[in-house]
Amino acid sequence: MSDEQVPLDLRTLADVDSPEVVRAALRTFRRRIVTRYVWLGVGALVLVAAVMWGRTPSTLQQRIDGANAAVVPEAVWHVPGGTVALDRVVDLGDTVGLHLIVLPDGRSQPRPHVSVTGEVSSMWYGSWDEYLEIAPSRGGIPVLTVKVQGHVERIPLDQDAGIPTQIWR
Repeated sequence: MSDEQVPLDLRTLADVDSPEVVRAALRTFRRRIVTRYVWLGVGALVLVAAVMWGRTPSTLQQRIDGANAAVVPEAVWHVPGGTVALDRVVDLGDTVGLHLIVLPDGRSQPRPHVSVTGEVSSMWYGSWDEYLEIAPSRGGIPVLTVKVQGHVERIPLDQDAGIPTQIWR
């Protein structure tokens, strides 16, 4: 009989001061529920922030390729020692992004070096793609400078290149 548990006499519970017990139990229950919902809310915010951060373009190439408003001039310039093609011009807010394809004339020739007046940053992607970010000047049209083996060619990025002038304002 010692191994058997004696059932609890429920009548003894009636002697306990029940409102205080119920209040304490409710207070504990509410505290646990609020704490759990706060942690669930914080977890959900962290998850949403991580997803949004992961979807935000981080490189110049991603920003230019992901831009909605783009001008596709398809201008091509043949310079001694190479060829430069302007594929896209996009408005990045305060700056303008350019996607250029730069090809040398031969396999053994060095790749042409490309720069633009007002250049903020540049990024090579792959073998021939170059992405440039420039801050447009209020004073005029940017000039593309191509250098190949000591030869320098300067090309204005204006209407003749297929770029509307309002993108530089």
